[in-house]
Amino acid sequence: MLRAQVEHEMPALQRSAGRLALEVLDAEERGIPYIEAVSQASFPLMGRAHHGLLDMLQWRIPPALVEAMRAMLDLAGNGAFDPSRRLLFAIASRRSDPEAALARFLLYQAVRLNLYVRAWNSPELEAWGCIGRIEEETQHVLSGLLAVPEMYDDEMLPLNVLVAEAMLHLSRDAARMRRLLADEMGDVLGDLALMIEATRVVRTLEAADAAVFRPGRALEKLGSQQIADRFPWHFPSANSVDQRRRRFRKAFDPGELPEPPGDRFIDLMLSGLRKEDDE
Repeated sequence: MLRAQVEHEMPALQRSAGRLALEVLDAEERGIPYIEAVSQASFPLMGRAHHGLLDMLQWRIPPALVEAMRAMLDLAGNGAFDPSRRLLFAIASRRSDPEAALARFLLYQAVRLNLYVRAWNSPELEAWGCIGRIEEETQHVLSGLLAVPEMYDDEMLPLNVLVAEAMLHLSRDAARMRRLLADEMGDVLGDLALMIEATRVVRTLEAADAAVFRPGRALEKLGSQQIADRFPWHFPSANSVDQRRRRFRKAFDPGELPEPPGDRFIDLMLSGLRKEDDE
């Protein structure tokens, strides 16, 4: 059934990928960094892909698909997709080519995904702005590594190198923030503590609730219509955003941390990481 649905929707997906590739190439040729383009009205598909990636982490997986997802994640962890990743990196090295631009954007998003997953249980790294700063740097890191000949060796794992480099930058930025915060006091630490706790709460939610309440979006001061535009698969209108917000506030107990559903994509990914660590 799933295979038939994918085959039915493949032509539409290919058309969307083609349009996304042209958007990415346009942003690159105009010198607009990805992290800025995704918030501009001129690049709607880039924005939906960028914000939708993190939203996807909190999607609940239908019971019938959980084992298939686990198997896919196991394959990824065991290197089954390494040849495809090498090919994507090789394509990304080309210039003035929509397909290559799309490959670069996908690699950038893959690094972001890994950053958020690996830092999921450390909400302070998002609340302090560490992850956001690394997101700004990642495109430059990718461009630099694309110019390194050794990255194309047969035994090289380009995505692993990119993620390791990003995690190193994240670790250094977090250490810097800890040193800075050691000298802070009063309102600054209080505000950060509230942001950390808010981030921790949002990470326990399913995707639609997180889309409404994610603290990072509060900093962007998005209204209900902007949230609906960014996440049309959750909200057909601004009114539906408002309704979701009211239902959540009515049910939410601020004195109790919500229990994660356990069947979200992020829950399966974290389970896979724990399995790798145990081995």
